Amino acid sequence: MRLEKVLNLIHQSGLRKLVDEVLRKRYLLIGDISLFDKEDIHLVVIDLGGLKTHYETIKQKKQTLQQAFLPCLAIISREELHTELSQFSSVVDEILVLPLEKVELLIRVKTLLNLYQSSLSLTSAVNEELKISEERYRYISELVTDYAYAFRILPDGSMYGEWVTESFVKVFGYSLDEISARGGWQSMVHPEDLPIAMYHVQKLLQGEKDVCEMRFVTRSGETRWLRDYAVPQQDAEGKRVVRIYGASQDITIEKQLRDQLQESEARYRTIFSTSPDSVLLTRLDDGKIVEVNQAFLETTGYSEEECLGKTTLELNIWANEEDREKLISLLQEHQEVNNWESLFRMKDGSVIPCLVSSKVINLDGTPHFLSVVRNIEELKQIQEERERLLQEATASRKLLLETFERISDGVLALNNEWEFTYLNSRAIEMLHYQTREDLLGKKLEDIFPEEGVIPFYPAAQRAMEKLQPVSLEEYYSPWNRWFEYRIYPAQQGVTIFFTDITDRKNAEVELHKLNRMYAFISEINQMIVRTENRDELFRRTCEIAVNQGEFSMSWIVLRDEKTRTAIPHVWAGSSKEEIEKIPTIKLDDSRFNRGPVAQAILTGTYSLINDIESASYVDPWKDDALRLGYQSVIALPLKIQDKVIGALGLFSSEKHFFDKEEIQLLVEASNDISFALEALELQEQKREAEKQQELLATAIENSSEAIFITDANNNFLYINKGFKDLYGYSLEELTGKSPGILKSGKHDVEFFQQLKQTLQAGKAWTGHFVNKSKDGDFIEVFASITPILDAEGNISHYVSVHRDVSREQEIERRIEQNQRLEAIGTLAGGIAHDFNNLLTPIVGYGELCKSLLPEGSKLQGFIEQILIAASRASELVNQILSFSRQTSRERSELDIESLIKEALKLLRAAIPTTIEFVEDIQPLSSTIIGSPAEIHQIIMNLCTNAYQAMPNGGTLTVHLSEVEVTSEFASTLPNLLPGRHIKLAIKDTGMGIPDDIIDKIFDPYFTTKGDFQGTGLGLAVVHGIVTAYNGAITVASKPGEGTVFTVYLPAIEKKTTVKEYTTDVIPGGNETILFVDDEVVIIEMVGKMLEHYGYKVITFSNPLLALDYIKNSPEEIDLLITDMTMPKLTGLQLVKEVHNLRSDIPVILCTGFSEQLNDEKLQGNNINKVLYKPFSHHDLARLIRELLD
Repeated sequence: MRLEKVLNLIHQSGLRKLVDEVLRKRYLLIGDISLFDKEDIHLVVIDLGGLKTHYETIKQKKQTLQQAFLPCLAIISREELHTELSQFSSVVDEILVLPLEKVELLIRVKTLLNLYQSSLSLTSAVNEELKISEERYRYISELVTDYAYAFRILPDGSMYGEWVTESFVKVFGYSLDEISARGGWQSMVHPEDLPIAMYHVQKLLQGEKDVCEMRFVTRSGETRWLRDYAVPQQDAEGKRVVRIYGASQDITIEKQLRDQLQESEARYRTIFSTSPDSVLLTRLDDGKIVEVNQAFLETTGYSEEECLGKTTLELNIWANEEDREKLISLLQEHQEVNNWESLFRMKDGSVIPCLVSSKVINLDGTPHFLSVVRNIEELKQIQEERERLLQEATASRKLLLETFERISDGVLALNNEWEFTYLNSRAIEMLHYQTREDLLGKKLEDIFPEEGVIPFYPAAQRAMEKLQPVSLEEYYSPWNRWFEYRIYPAQQGVTIFFTDITDRKNAEVELHKLNRMYAFISEINQMIVRTENRDELFRRTCEIAVNQGEFSMSWIVLRDEKTRTAIPHVWAGSSKEEIEKIPTIKLDDSRFNRGPVAQAILTGTYSLINDIESASYVDPWKDDALRLGYQSVIALPLKIQDKVIGALGLFSSEKHFFDKEEIQLLVEASNDISFALEALELQEQKREAEKQQELLATAIENSSEAIFITDANNNFLYINKGFKDLYGYSLEELTGKSPGILKSGKHDVEFFQQLKQTLQAGKAWTGHFVNKSKDGDFIEVFASITPILDAEGNISHYVSVHRDVSREQEIERRIEQNQRLEAIGTLAGGIAHDFNNLLTPIVGYGELCKSLLPEGSKLQGFIEQILIAASRASELVNQILSFSRQTSRERSELDIESLIKEALKLLRAAIPTTIEFVEDIQPLSSTIIGSPAEIHQIIMNLCTNAYQAMPNGGTLTVHLSEVEVTSEFASTLPNLLPGRHIKLAIKDTGMGIPDDIIDKIFDPYFTTKGDFQGTGLGLAVVHGIVTAYNGAITVASKPGEGTVFTVYLPAIEKKTTVKEYTTDVIPGGNETILFVDDEVVIIEMVGKMLEHYGYKVITFSNPLLALDYIKNSPEEIDLLITDMTMPKLTGLQLVKEVHNLRSDIPVILCTGFSEQLNDEKLQGNNINKVLYKPFSHHDLARLIRELLD
């Protein structure tokens, strides 16, 4: 048997000897660094002294080895871990902290050697093929681009140059070794373009192809523009970019010409002299050459003296003189010719093909030809090679399709026959299909058979006809969803990106409804102020309802006491003919008085039907309403002196149009109209101008809106109570002043000039103001200013109405906050799934190792710390979910004293010994209703903040007691009610909290800690939990003295024996368990775990193979444990297939995180239990016995 070779580079003699004794019997030990390159080393063991001496040697060896992984195990002290190890992290793969345990050393060494063998098997098969591919790519790149290169991406993210074309070295003056010695390729990038270059690399490392333009500086200091085309190569699993291939085009001349810098003589000379293409300048009138560059001289073989003052004909450059005449003709006609191909004769008589680009320019008032000639002989020769690069395009297409699979948009492609040629996974899901094969080759009409309801089809036709991209938003009624489409046509078909925007549209609809209703109410209020008779009030109300309120039809029906009927009086949105067709509303006839109008008149309250089609009791006028397109209606009573005189009916073409808030606003509007009717009734009865003014003044004074009147010079004459409440001024304070006293400085001069012009023209002005109150508060109002004219038509007064619109702004902010929380929640779900999967083997192996070690050993303590850290990591994920999703947990009566003591016991191990820990837990006669996990979160977050505030030591005090909260104290804290409470206080003697940030500490993501030291969620989560419990939290702090957080939670009398949280010994068994998970490390861990409990374990990482095994031996399995998310076959699909084979097998479903699981779904999929990752041995063993016993 061939022994693995271990290189021992430990400097400390005692430690080196100990390692040799432990490993000598199992491995071949090598202690000489000089044998590093001669021997096939499988593992390096080293201490800090060895790292300081041999770091560069190991780093270089890791970078140049062909195999993917050479493990390095560092054995160091805990002090070295926190101080000096970070500078050597790029070569260290595993760390073992002193004091050294022999068993731990053997476990770590064996694990790393297993990883080494795995890396060899993964990479050896592709090395030869990769080498051939790189050589072919490098050869082609030499031919078809100005420069080409390849970089290998090392595991630490650094870039190692593998090769670069010789042309790059010649032009820029640096070899790969010199570039590396200078600090890498970044050292050559122009400083101003470094952000562009780094963004370019970032996109490549994310697996995206990219093109960018940037400047490089040569060894001589010359700056050159490059257009870089780069493609990433990923590893076999597609998880990491391992190489970057690139081709760069030197576009220096193109840049210089494009920017038209020829007017600058100095820059013109630089372009002219350094261009790799031939450049010549000739006069237009006699064709004589004025100037040529060095490239022209080198290409043609002529000297500068032979060229200047002669024509190209005299030099016999044109192989075909007709080409010259044609070029001159084109220049005279178009002033510019680009990439015109011709043959040129050199001094030695040879002829080469060239591309000529010429332009007529004026120099000192004299027309000249500026011509750039590029030798394309090499390009002609390698055209066949270029065609080979089509294979590269195939690989690019594959990369593009992989990108499509990762984006959140649906992507589909259709050919000219409207047949599906491609769909990404998101598109298949959004079209409600299972697999891509269900759709490929099918026509649109097959997928959407309903005529006239094929989504995006008209827009796609329009895009194809005009061959122009089309973007649109469209509602698809069969699915009741809104979609955004971006359609890109081509000759072969069309590609469509589409996104479900239903949530955004719903938010827009809600906001639009609010704005519409407030506009309706504002117009009604303004109209009420201006209307002088009842009929005008009725007519304008109906018009405003249709125009501003956007109702389909509005009418006012008046009560006729003589005939006991309700008769339409005025309407808007419908014709007289249609109104006359509606049956007469008879108030005393049960067949005709069940409609909303009759009910509003008879009951004196509003009557609502939000779905006319389903309302069978509103015959006989139901059919007429549906025929006219009405789906919902509300009728609001109109009263004078509490007597119902009629009703205002509002119809909508949408079902469920009226919500609770809109109904309330409409009721207020109908009350306002009724109030106006009363005012008009008094005007008609008394016909006295003074009474009219008194009534109007009463209406204005009691309005919730701020109303004021100014004279022609804009001085205050009157303000109502709403004005006083809104702005805080009395009329006495405003006497002799204008509304300019309310200016906030938020509007410019032009704004007020336009307002003044409108009013001076005798027109009313409406719009938004941001004003300032007497107390200095900024208030946003919707304002209406109306000029009042005297008998001669001159402005005598101005009436202004201001309505506080802060509520609408708050609604918008809430919508935006909900959208942010939804996005955070989506991200948190993904993090929870992946993170808990990673924690599962850590917890499992940690518990397994702990159980195998003798009680009280040091390693048991170390492993306990690992388990504590894993538990905290899992709880961090739960905190993120708790905050972002506002998740709730099952609550019950708790033993709060035991629960807090348990949390403090766990916390004590994590708190530095420099901190004195004081527990002041008083006996309680009361307890709380809550969740143990949430109480743990409160304790852990507050205590963690407390000890982190004492880096140099101090005292952390935890106090628990019962208190009686008085009404006076409760009034000082929001959400707190008087009565019995549990008081929890966490006090530290740390640095304290500065006054300028103490108001922000409960804000989500606010943190004063450095990068990667805090999430900013801890106090936000605590605040959220306490608030959800109807409790309160306070903070008191003095910089330099410490901080006290005090939590008050409502208490209840202890009624039951609260469950104690203990860990029972779980018995094992001898049954046969089948475990399926696509993570090999989890399979190995759970297998060992179950074998430890005595079970026979059969494991599979491929669910299809597991299914085959069950098909062959269905009676052998006593229990199935499966992961939920797996490739090829999900856990739910596997359970379904197994259930069809044998329905009595109990099932445990494991998952890192899923919002999709609920009791109904679990029962419908034959799932007995769900186990969330990471899980402990006891969790799994307990569930197994529950199911098998």
